[in-house]
Amino acid sequence: MSETGALAVDAQQQFLLVSLGHLQLGLPVASLVKTVRLVAVTALPGAPSVVEGVINYHGRLVAVLDIRARFNLAPEPLSVTQYLVLVKLAQRLVAIRVDRVLDLITIDAARIEPATDIHRASHFIAGIARLDDGLMVIHELGRFLNDLEAAQLDQALLEPPSQ
Repeated sequence: MSETGALAVDAQQQFLLVSLGHLQLGLPVASLVKTVRLVAVTALPGAPSVVEGVINYHGRLVAVLDIRARFNLAPEPLSVTQYLVLVKLAQRLVAIRVDRVLDLITIDAARIEPATDIHRASHFIAGIARLDDGLMVIHELGRFLNDLEAAQLDQALLEPPSQ
């Protein structure tokens, strides 16, 4: 992001294209760690409401974030057809539950519009990309957890749930 809040003006940018219901969402590849099939998610008492629970990833507790709530989408029950996208938020590894992982795409910067004048979810949107078959919302991962939510999550992780 530039000082004006617009996306960087590199000639091309790479995104993991995922779907949440009817929404196509782009996650910056620079933040991507791995995609995995959905596994059991364990509730995490004391976590902020945006946290669906935690998973065990190679012996490490990883918070699963409810991205649907951020985009004002209806809740969706866990399904074996869904995926978890593991991403880095600053120094924190988190998982985002998505319906499908569609593609790894490269987009010319000229096809990306900055996220201005978009409803209240715009805080979580870095831009909108015009694709040949529709639009892709580019998620601003760095803004997903606010300071209070991050502190609540840290506190909840100090006393992990019993398995």
